[in-house]
Amino acid sequence: MKHILKRLLFLFALVTITMYGRAGNVEYLTFNVANNPVVIALAEHPVITYTDNTLHIKTAKETIDIPVSQLAGTTFSETTAIKNIDGSQLQMKDGSICFMNLAAESKIHVYSADGMEKLSTTVDANGQAVVNIDNLPKGVYIIKSANQTIKISNK
Repeated sequence: MKHILKRLLFLFALVTITMYGRAGNVEYLTFNVANNPVVIALAEHPVITYTDNTLHIKTAKETIDIPVSQLAGTTFSETTAIKNIDGSQLQMKDGSICFMNLAAESKIHVYSADGMEKLSTTVDANGQAVVNIDNLPKGVYIIKSANQTIKISNK
């Protein structure tokens, strides 16, 4: 009886956590298994079942079995694919973005949030280019160079 109650409590917690995750802007469910994260995209509509002390996770791409004894916890996360800016290639000052260490003669493009190109510039022979965002209207912009894409907000 104690084993069945434990199983029901575990399933209730898992269902509650899954519903919470789908309600917000959460994109990924991570199972912490023996210090190795198993990340499942909620967009893949995972089906999670529990039998014989094992979680069975099935998506269109894969099936994963996790023994409950190895499960250290679960977390939800969302990603925006926004990473820290590499300071060796990019600096901001006085309403401008200064790019460095880029391929000479490559292009830098600035796009508005609706996808329209607003500016473009060519990298000089020293691998540098300056994009002045001070004159752009307030809004969100995507700046794309040959090796990175950044999102900025011009306030």
